[in-house]
Amino acid sequence: MTSGNTELQRIIGPDADAYPLVADRIAIDLTNALRGAEAGLRGFRGRPILRRVVGGITGSGQELQSAIGQDIVVTQHAMLALVKAVMSETERTKTCMNKVLRNLRAVKPYVDELSRRESQALRVELHEVIRTESAQLLATIEKVKVQVDREATVRRLTERYRAGDLTEGLGMAAGSGLFLATIEWHYWGEERERLEREKKAALAVVRQRLSDPRPRPMDEAALEAAASVSQGALETLLYLAAPASGVLRATGMLAERRIAGLPLCEEHAQDAVAITRCVSDPDRQLEDAYIRDWEVAEFIAKELRPLTDIEME
Repeated sequence: MTSGNTELQRIIGPDADAYPLVADRIAIDLTNALRGAEAGLRGFRGRPILRRVVGGITGSGQELQSAIGQDIVVTQHAMLALVKAVMSETERTKTCMNKVLRNLRAVKPYVDELSRRESQALRVELHEVIRTESAQLLATIEKVKVQVDREATVRRLTERYRAGDLTEGLGMAAGSGLFLATIEWHYWGEERERLEREKKAALAVVRQRLSDPRPRPMDEAALEAAASVSQGALETLLYLAAPASGVLRATGMLAERRIAGLPLCEEHAQDAVAITRCVSDPDRQLEDAYIRDWEVAEFIAKELRPLTDIEME
């Protein structure tokens, strides 16, 4: 097992290998935080998985507060090491690599400015370490990027999905949506015709597994999607659902109840769907009263598509 897998298991749990797209998003979020320093770290507070990242780095009961208030530079240095471990895997998509590279290139001017203002020799030295290691990581990722065999990776991911072990723990709805999104990440940036062709092929695989043609009530679909997630994967689902809308957001609201140890029933699902429909459903995913299982997966995948560079700013 590689060091990258070991680090991901610490953050995500023992099924880390089953969620390659989650690792992509963590790498992007970490390097976003490196760019944003204090503001970036504060953004981790409301997301359990990212909060645990900083907790593992600082090792104290007030992990995030300590990192923000006292030693951002030390925390950034440790986060950079974690990014290095995660990005050493050739399972990372080129979409992820491009966004991480973009963030790392933005770290240097920020560190240069901090160094200019700092007077303590030790902290200036740490700034220099971060600057040097960021440059080394840039070179490493560029090398891994060349080595990635996308077609072989997509073929392997598809076979793992068919076998049922790619998204183990997330349940059929969220797991299938994550598979569709993973394929889209691999082809993001290609000509639209190629991207749509690959998405259509992946959807055909999902429809084969989710073969029940009968539509079900929307609240029932959301309830099953949340209830079928294993206890160990609930935080992973919340991590994915936090910035989402539509079906994924409603499912995330129900997952929050499970994490809090609250009961989960049809009435709660109806409330989650009704609230999301009113305040967080710009694409009108919840407009219809009924939905098919494969449509749930397709809507979830839509919420997980890569952010554009403009959206990342």
